[in-house]
Amino acid sequence: MQTTADAKHVVTFRFTHTAAKQGFDALPGPSFAHIKGVVVMADPGNIGPLTVTITNSGGATVATVAALKPGATCGIDHDFVPGDYMVQSSDGNGGQFTSFPDSTDSSSSTGSSGSTGTTSTSLAAGASASFDGQTYTISSGGCSHVLDENKFVFRDPATPGNDTTYFAITLTDLSGSTASTGGHHAGAVLYQKDGKGVFSVSDATIDIAPDLSGGTFSGADFASKKQVTGSYHC
Repeated sequence: MQTTADAKHVVTFRFTHTAAKQGFDALPGPSFAHIKGVVVMADPGNIGPLTVTITNSGGATVATVAALKPGATCGIDHDFVPGDYMVQSSDGNGGQFTSFPDSTDSSSSTGSSGSTGTTSTSLAAGASASFDGQTYTISSGGCSHVLDENKFVFRDPATPGNDTTYFAITLTDLSGSTASTGGHHAGAVLYQKDGKGVFSVSDATIDIAPDLSGGTFSGADFASKKQVTGSYHC
């Protein structure tokens, strides 16, 4: 099931427990506004079902997803009171501490404990995209200070070569105008790994935070027509 909360109020947690890797990532929405929903994702290659719990700073359980099967996604609608929360999985793979503020001007902090995998934090710049059953991430990058059709909304590295790995997001609906606040836009998303194109979305939907600090995107890959979804932050 999917959450009905607006995308800008949702945080996604992706859990991985395969034979080769263990850990999970927290992917913030396009702003750090009051969180009204979370999406819990299980890696398709997971060894077995997981039960995920979210508890508040007082130790009370706020939400539980029972027996989340490999490859499954579950949306949880909950109006999270600003504060600190712990997200844990039943595989003993550690927990992630997450702080949900109540302001688009605040930054969200995350930390992990007891995990043998890598955990991304919402404080570092980067991007993550899901495509064809895999997740592709970049842990650096930069955003434009204004929205301009001649500038990238997000790109890493700044000047990519033909044999490099890079991620780029552009807008296609500005028609010569510029803007200093975010919103709902049409654009393009491109990801290349070691010189080879992985996906290219020419008609992407991009939702950008009011302060241009990040966003989410979705659309179909031009060649395969498979869906690409993800987020970026600076």
